[in-house]
Amino acid sequence: MCKNHVYGTIQLEVSRASLSNKKDLAVLESYYAISDERVDLSELTLVHKNGKRLGTVKVHNVKISWDEFGKGEYRK
Repeated sequence: MCKNHVYGTIQLEVSRASLSNKKDLAVLESYYAISDERVDLSELTLVHKNGKRLGTVKVHNVKISWDEFGKGEYRK
């Protein structure tokens, strides 16, 4: 069993589909569906672009913020 741990930060930019076409309603809908208070994320599995599993990391803190709105667009 490993006794040492390395701590770091992974920043993710995420999006979700919304039925609303108004920013305020879309943000409110997103907070209701997925917010810090509603999500219990304990592990995150990272996968290489070729599909190979790279490993699992423990999640110590989750901060979810829905602050942008785009009609029908997806950023890469």
